[in-house]
Amino acid sequence: MSQWQDEAERQAPVILARKEQVTAGEAAIDQYAWSSQLKVTGRAAYGQAWRGGNDPALLGVIVPPGSVGGFFAGVQVKLPLYTGGALEAQRRQASAQARGAQAQLDATRRDIRLQVQEAWLSQRSSSAQITALRTALASAQLQERAALTGREVGVRTQSDVLAAQAQTFEVKRQLDQALYEYEYSRAALAASAGGLTSARLDEIGRDFTPR
Repeated sequence: MSQWQDEAERQAPVILARKEQVTAGEAAIDQYAWSSQLKVTGRAAYGQAWRGGNDPALLGVIVPPGSVGGFFAGVQVKLPLYTGGALEAQRRQASAQARGAQAQLDATRRDIRLQVQEAWLSQRSSSAQITALRTALASAQLQERAALTGREVGVRTQSDVLAAQAQTFEVKRQLDQALYEYEYSRAALAASAGGLTSARLDEIGRDFTPR
């Protein structure tokens, strides 16, 4: 059972969704934390232009045509001096939302483990019931044949035969119900663990197909 529970925590869609919410909340906290920090940005640029021999920018000086290049480098410093507490309030709100997302993740994990446990126990119970009912069905069928034989030789009545047949029918009905509950628990267990694939559904469908 613990293997199924561990698998559910790794790949159940609802768990994965909760984890994404936690990651987003933590990213929001980092965003507001960095917003109040000193930021230093380096800038650099290089340009090149073609200049003709009679460029008016050279104040009438005639120079040979050619290219002229230039390079610029600098540093930009940005520091928020006063935000009126807005950034701190946003950071606290993001922290609260992140804690809420983590709490939801923990609660979802507990719910998933409980769902897996219930489905696993149901499947085990149905499996044991199927084994017992198959034994009971074999016994009921044997009694039905004995009643038919006894009626032929005159030691059993038609009522005995009908009672034996009714018993066989009832055990078959219980067995079919147990088989249904087993397959349902099997599907519920796979769904809780995030492993209910089309291939598994096809396999369950084949089990319900009369042979």
